[in-house]
Amino acid sequence: MMYRKLTTLFTAAILIAAALTVHARPQDSLSGEWEARFETEGSGRTFYLETRTSEWKHDHTWGNSHKPGEFYGLDPKLATADGPARFELRREAGTLAFDGAFRSGKGSGTLRFTPSPEFVQNMKGLRYSNLPIDQLLAFATQDVTTQFVKDLNNLGYRNVPPTTYWPSAFTVPAPISFAPSASSYPASLRWTNWSPCESTA
Repeated sequence: MMYRKLTTLFTAAILIAAALTVHARPQDSLSGEWEARFETEGSGRTFYLETRTSEWKHDHTWGNSHKPGEFYGLDPKLATADGPARFELRREAGTLAFDGAFRSGKGSGTLRFTPSPEFVQNMKGLRYSNLPIDQLLAFATQDVTTQFVKDLNNLGYRNVPPTTYWPSAFTVPAPISFAPSASSYPASLRWTNWSPCESTA
């Protein structure tokens, strides 16, 4: 499980770094493919989702585990029953719409990501302009919110590169020195794996 998380974060980091080198162009949506499976971990059930998209001749892949309840329209019966599937992952950065089918707890199909114009506008107000659509998709899959960015700004972390905004593995860049107790973090920063690294100039 740890290997999967590290691989996912490494792949995503490379993807976003590549995306930031591409000139942004206006685009209303982004299409791709998906594969998923229901998994049982401990006493609960998780939903592992992997997406693949292509933009400006760059192929991008994301993979992550979710709670089934994060998705709108996802029938939990598909974990054991075969059938068509249409569901959505709705985030502040945009919506991923999935269309496909499941068999024996595993599914695949096509997807379409539609960015949120309101999110794009709000990010401009936070000094993040001209974000490419694949960067917005990364924000959506990782559930990066404007409140998350604002809370970091309020803590003194301003002008942080977009590639740093990964709530599941966030590290505070040098030269800031900061190590408060976890209970003092704003609600948007209280992630299971979120832990600021203490650093000095």
